[in-house]
Amino acid sequence: MPGICSLRKGTARIMEKLLLIHSTKEIQLQVKNVASRLKLALDIIPEEYCGCRLQELAAGKYAQNPPDAVTLGSTAAEGTTPSDSVAAEGTVPAQADAGVSVAQTPPRLLILCGLRDKRLDKVLFELRRADIPVDYKAILTPSNKEWTVPELMKELQRERQAMGK
Repeated sequence: MPGICSLRKGTARIMEKLLLIHSTKEIQLQVKNVASRLKLALDIIPEEYCGCRLQELAAGKYAQNPPDAVTLGSTAAEGTTPSDSVAAEGTVPAQADAGVSVAQTPPRLLILCGLRDKRLDKVLFELRRADIPVDYKAILTPSNKEWTVPELMKELQRERQAMGK
């Protein structure tokens, strides 16, 4: 029975594209403008698909099967909200520690897929030049293609913490 994230082996061919996750309409428009100038595809990933594997998101296979209550329930159990894992690790913003109520929003994430060398450099340069407020950028690799968005976010947060930023 195919689920929300079904993808048959060998069917995914990743083209050059950007995946934008947990973003505002303003950021979506900014990234769309950059992607358009560079002739890149842009997929804005809805929250309910964050439990899918990165490879499936990049291949666009996630949208072929609409979410159902059973799949979403299992996705929620996997912890699809990165801010939940952040709070559990004790990295809650200082304002919340001080007793000030702060609404936590998931970190904005941009995943670059299928880009090579100079093309990757050009995309990163244009994103930096446009001053788009994205919290994390990642590249889809053979090592992380089987990860979900929460798994990637956990690793990115761990790396950032290790670097002392």
